[in-house]
Amino acid sequence: MYAKNYSTSPGLCKPRVAYRAGNASAPASIRPMMNASEHADGLLLEFALPGVQRSDIRLELKDEVLWLEAKRPDTDDAARYHRREMSHLPFRRGIRLGERYDAASCQASLVHGVLQVRVPHRNGYRKEVDVK
Repeated sequence: MYAKNYSTSPGLCKPRVAYRAGNASAPASIRPMMNASEHADGLLLEFALPGVQRSDIRLELKDEVLWLEAKRPDTDDAARYHRREMSHLPFRRGIRLGERYDAASCQASLVHGVLQVRVPHRNGYRKEVDVK
């Protein structure tokens, strides 16, 4: 099933990170590392996906959750590993976005193994409040 990881990141509204690999909960070694940062124009999500091709990445928005699915390239199964720390399993990871983000207008790019997903603020959202 899905596991939930609650974070105190200021850019996400009660962020819930769900992941799934196969039929079991994915250990942290399967999930890609992620940075989430708040900017004046919105949220920037960065995922470390070394060796993953654009054609093997799928982003989906469903019920205010941005889902990332990817398949890592297969390795030589005939090799006899002495130590294997790099996972080559497919994964699925979800990021719940708050009401302040316009998830339908998000843009993604893959550069040098880092997937950047930019999610702009909704119209009318103001980060700063004037004190009177």
